[in-house]
Amino acid sequence: MLSWLVYVCQIPQIGKIYNSGSIAGLSLATFVLETFCVIMNVSYNYVQGLPFSTWGESFFILLQLIIMLSQYFHYTSSKVLLLITPVLVPSLTYVLTTLPHQYLALGLTASIPLMALSKILQIKSNFMNGHTGQLSFITNLMNFLGCLARLFTVIQEVDDSLILFNIATVFILNAVIVLQFVLYWNAQPPKEKSS
Repeated sequence: MLSWLVYVCQIPQIGKIYNSGSIAGLSLATFVLETFCVIMNVSYNYVQGLPFSTWGESFFILLQLIIMLSQYFHYTSSKVLLLITPVLVPSLTYVLTTLPHQYLALGLTASIPLMALSKILQIKSNFMNGHTGQLSFITNLMNFLGCLARLFTVIQEVDDSLILFNIATVFILNAVIVLQFVLYWNAQPPKEKSS
């Protein structure tokens, strides 16, 4: 099955940012919202004691998001945020696992529109720019395919409509981003001016 792809799906994005030395076309709001949503997903599923097969990829995606946030702060010269991100994100995740179930359920519920918003912000950025910038096609294709696989896994292994709705929403928005790659395939971001 394709679900193993999501364990490494952000690696091409990390590589594209590193190789280009640029974050052109990438939205900080998207990274921050996505990171929060993944933190909520990991915390909720861990506390619920659900099978790792239904949420384990979120743990690995979270590690990769920490790297991407660090890259973003590196390329925007936000050195303080660069230094605290690798400590802050895991600490927040741990603290959330100590909260009562009802608060985690509320956080996971809030993460559904926030994850949708994070994808919508990237979709809007792509549309407004007329290109996908430094966004990685491979990462987004793997997100799309991994979400499809996770949708089937959740349907088979978990009886939780909240989790199912969350995955279905993200799947649809990932499909839109993949479609944007097709539409903007030959479009390039403008060259950054040297100072």
